[in-house]
Amino acid sequence: MKKAILFTFLAIITIASFNSCKKDPVTAPVVNDLLGIPKIKTTSYSYPGNTPNLETLQYDANGRIIHDENKENGILARSTSVVYLNSTTITLVSVDYQNSPATTDTSTITLNDKGQAIHEEYSPTDNWDITYDSNGFMEDGEVLVVANGNVVKRGTVTYEFNLDKTNTIGYKNMGIGFYGNDDKNLVTKWTDGADIHTFTYEFDSKGRVTKQTELNPADATYYEIYSYTYTD
Repeated sequence: MKKAILFTFLAIITIASFNSCKKDPVTAPVVNDLLGIPKIKTTSYSYPGNTPNLETLQYDANGRIIHDENKENGILARSTSVVYLNSTTITLVSVDYQNSPATTDTSTITLNDKGQAIHEEYSPTDNWDITYDSNGFMEDGEVLVVANGNVVKRGTVTYEFNLDKTNTIGYKNMGIGFYGNDDKNLVTKWTDGADIHTFTYEFDSKGRVTKQTELNPADATYYEIYSYTYTD
């Protein structure tokens, strides 16, 4: 994958709903305790021509994500409920408010004994299995090379990292402990043949990422900017 895996979860899970599920996820057995890890409160995303949006995340007492709300131009567009039914099953209930009337979907994630997602099912015909390498990184169907706690090669894509900067925008910083390990450090560049993208960052006083800018040196009009706030 060319883009950091961290952003794919929001693309998947931000179609879910809090309103359709009343069960308290905190009462279920704890899977992937994420206490002590900095948690992202909000993230905004911009690129040429996109609609301004704001993602707001909520967590349970164990630091796991339970709710994700997406607003576009200040209007609620989608929301997500993540319900931890037991140590092997997570349910996502989704609502898309951009449809009229709003539509609701439910999907299921199955975990292994390590608390890793190994199967996702959105319908009998829309499902897939997930595997991990020996280092605990999601393989995504590709061969990985890992060094210094970072995936430095995924399939044909190579990655460079700033080993002096800790990754604070990974899955676990979003309360998502079931997709395996995050890169330990911040990616600064990925290369896939002639295609190259670079990344720069801004930080708060605690060394946490507050802004990530992705550029393509071959295309002066291209950019993707992510901004972050934290729960403390």
